[in-house]
Amino acid sequence: MARIRVYIVRHGETAENRNGILQGHLDTELNDEGYRQAELVADALKDVSFKVAFSSDLKRAKMTAERILKNKPEVRLQTSEALRERFMGVFQGTKITKDTKVALSQDKTIESNQHLRERGVNWWKQTIIPMVSEADDSDTISVLMVSHGGFISSLIQELMEEGYATSDRYALPLGKCLNTAIAILELGGTDGTASLVNYGDISHLLNAKTQAKGVVQENVDEVEVDTSPSGSDSKGVVQTWLDSSSHDAR
Repeated sequence: MARIRVYIVRHGETAENRNGILQGHLDTELNDEGYRQAELVADALKDVSFKVAFSSDLKRAKMTAERILKNKPEVRLQTSEALRERFMGVFQGTKITKDTKVALSQDKTIESNQHLRERGVNWWKQTIIPMVSEADDSDTISVLMVSHGGFISSLIQELMEEGYATSDRYALPLGKCLNTAIAILELGGTDGTASLVNYGDISHLLNAKTQAKGVVQENVDEVEVDTSPSGSDSKGVVQTWLDSSSHDAR
């Protein structure tokens, strides 16, 4: 039976990530640290034989995906608006503050939780699930998907809540998705149900020899979908991911 292994990666750091600025659909680029992170995640995934690759059409995601695929010229990158971050309305380009967080919850120009989740799950059902039945029974297909923190955490959360994904390893609510964090969903079986076998893996950024500025802990574009356990501080979140950092890059 065919097996589909989907590697979901958040883009590398941008200046806006570092400065706490809401990006949403703004087409921002990686900063120097983001390029470095993209190199590190590319190295972590160098032995994965990707057959298919998808990315948000926004530069920060596309640039990260292109670096991962740099030495895989046979893989064509397919970009899609459906994989963009949540649209942040009139707040795009503004710095997050305590007052902003209150206003965000009441603003009607921001993409709703429901629409964001539906957008992600619809893309998954139309793009990923059909691969199971279309592939030869003996195939193992590795798929790359590069997107944004808010979108990724929302997508996986919704897949689990709706029964499209399960996990013996992770329970809801999931933690945040930091820059170049890797999640792995594995599909096998006729019903298209996936197993979440890894989430939030940033082990490639945590080696003492490669750390630079440190990983940005707060993704302000996730403000509406903050699924971190109540009361968790950044040290606790990173420790959780350290404990679950190993992944099989095949």
